[in-house]
Amino acid sequence: MLSDLIPEQDFASRYPSPITVVVTLPSDPAFQPTPSSSLTLTVPILTSVKDLKDMILQQTGSSLSLAKLQVKYMSVGYLKDTMSLAGANVGEGGVLEVSVKSRGGKR
Repeated sequence: MLSDLIPEQDFASRYPSPITVVVTLPSDPAFQPTPSSSLTLTVPILTSVKDLKDMILQQTGSSLSLAKLQVKYMSVGYLKDTMSLAGANVGEGGVLEVSVKSRGGKR
């Protein structure tokens, strides 16, 4: 829950060096041909979710827009683009799950 999180600056002070996170990718045609179902990225702890999504798109060569991607962290849920990894308390070895937003159902 968001109320249980350590404040962003306090959490960031624990990680003065960049952290390594694992990003699991969806089995979506937009991420093919990605040789793996996950990426390992080394990033500063204050990296925003928006910047992380941009890195994911660059690494995978996907043509999706940033707005179509959602990033989820197990204890927090879906992360807002303006949030940093420290704000979500994602530390060394954190696992993030990427999904592709789908449009509403048929009418």
